[in-house]
Amino acid sequence: MKIGIWSIEDITGPFDTFLADDGNVYALFEYKKKVVDKLVKDKLTYELEIIASYEEAGPTLVFLVMTDEAAFIIPIAYGEILYKLLERGYIVIGFLSKEDYEKRVKKLIPMGKIFLSDKQKGFVEGFLRMNEIFLDE
Repeated sequence: MKIGIWSIEDITGPFDTFLADDGNVYALFEYKKKVVDKLVKDKLTYELEIIASYEEAGPTLVFLVMTDEAAFIIPIAYGEILYKLLERGYIVIGFLSKEDYEKRVKKLIPMGKIFLSDKQKGFVEGFLRMNEIFLDE
């Protein structure tokens, strides 16, 4: 099955998305040599789309990071992480093997940052404000 130019095997979600002690938002993905090699060669060339989702799990922003080799889906639920993301303006992307993630071994291959444009920051800010209003009711 294909979505856009990617097969389902090329679309991946993170093992973990978290706010680190250094104040950065991290998204950790499974290491795939083909994808990592391409990202290193192209210096993390990507396009970013943001989609608001209001499923039963609660309000969430889904960040779709698209490269020539793969697409990465990073869902982040309404809350502290989104506020910090808005403040920082980027998500740090890293790769590690599934085994290392399960063992919590720190063999992270940092790839770079996914930066939000001013327009995308405005979208995130609008999403946060709207949810603040709805949660206050």
